[in-house]
Amino acid sequence: MAPPNMSGATIAPAAPKIRRLSVARFRGINELTWGPGPGVNLILGGGDVGKTTILDAIGLLLSPVNPSTLLDTDYFHRRIEDGFEIEAVMALPANSAIGDQVRPSWPWAWDGKAPVVPSLHGETGEPVYRLRVRGTEDLELIYEVLQPDGSADSFSAALRSGSSA
Repeated sequence: MAPPNMSGATIAPAAPKIRRLSVARFRGINELTWGPGPGVNLILGGGDVGKTTILDAIGLLLSPVNPSTLLDTDYFHRRIEDGFEIEAVMALPANSAIGDQVRPSWPWAWDGKAPVVPSLHGETGEPVYRLRVRGTEDLELIYEVLQPDGSADSFSAALRSGSSA
């Protein structure tokens, strides 16, 4: 959790931090939810168990460019009709510009385990954003910022560039 400042409000982190990563039906991963710990995290395991797929999922979600092609091998068991989803709950630095868009993105509150809708009486935790990329059955990618009101807005390449800096 970000440390509070003198007024009691939380301070934005100096660098983007993934609080939770969820991967569904992407390459060899049917379903994964991971909460990285503070500091350095290691992904260990034998060959062909999904280490690179986890890193590729993060890279695809935060890539500042749109990949030109998706392959059927990017979909779990090549079932493109099921699509795939990669979502990260992230704490972003103040200079990420996520709130400076035409349609600003509103933060969720991190309760230490999950993003929750912020309280009307003040934040209940560190401000975080839910960012998602979905692979469709048309082999297209849809990048989204999930809002606390249940809506989803575009997660543009320009914004992805700022969040992964």
